[in-house]
Amino acid sequence: NIFQGLLNTQANVYKDGGASKFARVWLHECMRVFSDRLINSSDAAELNGILEKVAGKHFGGISKDELFATPERPLILTSFVSQAMGNEKFYLPVKDMPSLKKVVEDKLNEHNET
Repeated sequence: NIFQGLLNTQANVYKDGGASKFARVWLHECMRVFSDRLINSSDAAELNGILEKVAGKHFGGISKDELFATPERPLILTSFVSQAMGNEKFYLPVKDMPSLKKVVEDKLNEHNET
């Protein structure tokens, strides 16, 4: 549910990033709810086109590059990464893929040791 993901955020965490930071949460949730269920690349491309149109209409002041995923800025949000880094459980964007990979590998090793 897209709204459930949006409600998992905490306002004080997203105030500094402006509308673009929270719009990325919306986009991430749309991708998880809809794109993860698609089975071919043409459907995924169609969904991306729809999301670009909707984002352009409702988030017109935010550039496409700022909103959508790039290799430098993946569009992945989790609560377990912030917790693994010793912080409170916040639903935050993953800074980069190597940090996500390290957390997942550490958790897998922890699981395998028990």
